[in-house]
Amino acid sequence: VKCMECDNVIPKHVQAYLSSGNDKVQKMIILCSNRLVKSDYKPSTTESSSFLDIPPRSYIAIEEALAHQVTLVANQMEHNNNNSSARKVSCTEMAACELKAARAAECFYEKSETEVRRGSCLPLGYSLLPTFLQTNLMNRCIRSVATRAVAEQFGTEEGKQCVDQVMNNQAGTSTK
Repeated sequence: VKCMECDNVIPKHVQAYLSSGNDKVQKMIILCSNRLVKSDYKPSTTESSSFLDIPPRSYIAIEEALAHQVTLVANQMEHNNNNSSARKVSCTEMAACELKAARAAECFYEKSETEVRRGSCLPLGYSLLPTFLQTNLMNRCIRSVATRAVAEQFGTEEGKQCVDQVMNNQAGTSTK
């Protein structure tokens, strides 16, 4: 994992990405510090600063970007272990990976006795909604985040169709 400022070569909406490695250079997760840190971040002037000095909004943004990228890397490793040939990932395979990543990051939700944690794409007050509305909003969030990512690679229409197909297949297998 490497933190660095991302220049204009990387699209402005990208906050983190997986660098393309080759035989000599390993792939790594790049976090775009100039896009992840929020307005609550003020650089420390002392040498004894640590990750604990990162303010809450910036810390959450970094944590979310890492969760998304680590999920994609895990899926990619699983895909590479199951397929010995180095072929391009299909639209539906990418959709399945992006759906998992969206669930783990932007659309994440966890409630314990002491705290409630949610991804940045779920609205404030989400935990106060009835369960059926939470489920509906969660699915819309996951679909939206995954569609946006898949559409970058395959185009808007095909990306939407692939995400819809994978989500419908997942819904069909979960109800059986």
